Amino acid sequence: MEEPWRIVLLGSTGSGKSSLANIILGENMFEVNDSPNPRTTTCVSKAKHVNVRVLCLIDTPDFLDSERRNIQREIRSCLLECAPGPHALLLVLKKETFSQYNKVILDGYVDFIIKHFSEEALSFTTVVFTHGDELPDDVKIEDWVSQNIHLQSLVQTCGGRCHVFDNRQWNNNQDPYRNNQHQLTELLSAIENTVRENGEENYTNKKLEKLDEEIREEIRRIRAAPENKRLPRQQVRAKAKENILNRPPHMSVAEVSIKYVLPILLCGVAVIAKTCGVEKVFEASEADSSSRGMKVSCALLFLCTR
Repeated sequence: MEEPWRIVLLGSTGSGKSSLANIILGENMFEVNDSPNPRTTTCVSKAKHVNVRVLCLIDTPDFLDSERRNIQREIRSCLLECAPGPHALLLVLKKETFSQYNKVILDGYVDFIIKHFSEEALSFTTVVFTHGDELPDDVKIEDWVSQNIHLQSLVQTCGGRCHVFDNRQWNNNQDPYRNNQHQLTELLSAIENTVRENGEENYTNKKLEKLDEEIREEIRRIRAAPENKRLPRQQVRAKAKENILNRPPHMSVAEVSIKYVLPILLCGVAVIAKTCGVEKVFEASEADSSSRGMKVSCALLFLCTR
């Protein structure tokens, strides 16, 4: 079975990510909200056969919203959904008059991609504008972008790839350019070219590869239970990702020691110091730090040999 293309949609609240996802899949599989409040609050993935291949779209919340709770959890969810890596990242922007706020959004999402994927991931990124009906007549999106140095720089950073859609006026438009089906064909062609230019491979990194291995291990664990033998493959994979997401984040040995082991040891030292009459070990002056360290070491040694 051919591997589906994993496509992550990134963008701020109201940019039209969910509507764009529905246009790409050809039906309303993602909830759309016209209010100023975000409808997409968690990462959601949907897959469907489109043209000649299966597309798996990952709709995401606004990762730049500083008021959002559990943002780190949703970032991890996004990475789990696209593991071992996306074939494309779509940075979704609303076609509107450019402002300083828009520049903050542009810079923020470029930084987000670099931080949570890498700079290399920008070569898998395409800029997609929504609300194409606001594009002036006889003007293509590339021409409009060229009028603003910040938008132009962004598109150039993403390999010159940009497209435009409209979820209201362009579904049945006879204009060969102002037509969602035409734009979709062009977008899928651009993604295919990007994948080909990158050696027929999706984007990946060590973090995503590790997450994919965790998913595989969890799938094996789930399959080992007799009651799960007949579960559909997609259901098992979804359950595996959910289990991993609900686990505490991985910590290094040093982090585990500081958070869990050290408090236990210090508590033990305090108890021993009190019972053995060496309470003054905690009252040593800063000037006598070497002596204090020796006494703490002796107390720890005593604890370990009890």
